Amino acid sequence: MALETYKIVNKLCPPVLYDLVQMKDSKYNFRYSNILQVDSVRTSSYGKQSFKYAASVLWNSLPNDFRESNSFNHFKSLIQSWNGNACKCNICCDK
Repeated sequence: MALETYKIVNKLCPPVLYDLVQMKDSKYNFRYSNILQVDSVRTSSYGKQSFKYAASVLWNSLPNDFRESNSFNHFKSLIQSWNGNACKCNICCDK
């Protein structure tokens, strides 16, 4: 999911997917500026399991240097070596 989110954020995917995630707007220049907007959801069975919600939460949990990676291959190698937060979505837990 992180790889697909990287492609969407960096416009490396078909344009139809661009609206799946949105960058969080801020009028301030924060140190961690590459953050996705996490919309509130009504249900945990559908809302929290949606790609839009899960991808945003996962992306925001990545270290800042991962999110600011300048190439897909570099990002992919960082993700493969990452021992960060375990994903708790149904997609990852079913494995």
